[in-house]
Amino acid sequence: GMRETWRRNPQMMANATMSRIAFSVMALGWKGFVYGPGILFLAYSFQVAVNIFRGRDSLQFTSAALQMMITATLIPIPFYAWPGLELLFAPSGMQPMFYIIGFTFAVGWVSSSFRDKPWLLVIISGSSLFGSILALLFILQGADLYNGWDILFTGGFYFSKNKIFGTIGEAQAPDRGVLFASYGPIVAIIAICCAFVLLWRGSRRNKSGLTLLGLWTIIATYMAWTAGRFIINATPAMAVVGGIGISMLWSSANFSGFTKVWRNSGIGTPRSRFRSIWPASKARPGVPAMIMVILMISSQHATFGIDSGIPRGEQSAYEVDQSLYDIAPDILRHEFVVPLLDWGFSAMNSESYKPGEAGLWYMGTFGPSFNSQGWNEAYDWLSQQDSEQEFSERPAFVSWWDYGFQALASGQHPTVADNFQSGIPNSGAMLLSAGQEDTISLFIATLAIGDRKLNDGEMSEEFRNVLDSFMSVPQVNEFDPIMSNGDRGFVLD
Repeated sequence: GMRETWRRNPQMMANATMSRIAFSVMALGWKGFVYGPGILFLAYSFQVAVNIFRGRDSLQFTSAALQMMITATLIPIPFYAWPGLELLFAPSGMQPMFYIIGFTFAVGWVSSSFRDKPWLLVIISGSSLFGSILALLFILQGADLYNGWDILFTGGFYFSKNKIFGTIGEAQAPDRGVLFASYGPIVAIIAICCAFVLLWRGSRRNKSGLTLLGLWTIIATYMAWTAGRFIINATPAMAVVGGIGISMLWSSANFSGFTKVWRNSGIGTPRSRFRSIWPASKARPGVPAMIMVILMISSQHATFGIDSGIPRGEQSAYEVDQSLYDIAPDILRHEFVVPLLDWGFSAMNSESYKPGEAGLWYMGTFGPSFNSQGWNEAYDWLSQQDSEQEFSERPAFVSWWDYGFQALASGQHPTVADNFQSGIPNSGAMLLSAGQEDTISLFIATLAIGDRKLNDGEMSEEFRNVLDSFMSVPQVNEFDPIMSNGDRGFVLD
């Protein structure tokens, strides 16, 4: 099928290959790249389901999907298979991608092999196949033989709420106000509503591009709703589909009809041109409504743009915030008390404006944050130390997430925690240790684990000589079985 598709439609297959090369580049810098192919797989499955109901062939569609999936897997495989990372079959590495390829092949096989069969038979056959696969994964999970069920439904544990992800600020659900403000509240609402419209039109008119845009926006919105890290990933979808939605609303407002009624009402003099706006607005209310929407969008995004350009903590943010507060007349903030009732009302927030105590009202949500000069000087000093040694041989220090990444890049020294999460438990335990003795013990145990891993589960002679220099013979004899025992009950006892 793929060979025939290359012969009949080489442009589509070439575009599929180039698109997956882009995903491969992303895979070399971020192991969570699988979410992109996952969205495309859902869009592909939805379109295939529509084709089954309509009796259309999905072979070329399947060939392009498999071309994309396989290309995105083959290019980064050498990097993920490197023994130092061991991410090729890791649940949070390349393994979810193998699931996506397998399910793409299965969906394509069912839809193509049973193309001329009644759609009900195809649905039953496909459901039986995928139900059997899911049932097998569930049984293996329940028997503690293979955790494929969790890998499949948590994106390789990328959406699971485990202990490591509990320490990541961007993995938590964002504040809803920040979420919608990141795209503009009106633009976000328009984009989400337009996504369902595009999904409907794509399925009705057999336009897979509209289907992809609709599903992309809906899935990206869900991901951003569950974790703050995905806000940036949903930005392109919100911008594109939000723009499409605004264009659709503007077209439906019938601006040409508004202009026609306005001209027919009389435009001979400036006074008549102004007075003709009212009958035109009554006849075509969509135009003034759209103008109000555009004004609100412009004002919101102008405010967010100013906020994004001011570094956090700068005095200018307080000055702009004060200026925005002073725009509204005081009477709009006055609270009018209702006689005989224990409540009042005001058009705007009537609370006292004290940004120094309660924080800014309008600014401070966005904006970059930078280190103070002291941090920069410290990193510069650290980068000049141990310059005679290779980078990997320099003394490493315990770090925590993005602070460690910055220190590694600016300080030119290795850190314990890295961006593939392989050092988080150790660095977290060290940072939370009760004292120096606990820290040293953790360092010794961590070094022993690494030494045993490099020497087939046994301590090397060199490492034993170092232990003999600081421990007695009974202590070394006790330390060895502790490190080699894999029974959790041994530690608890």
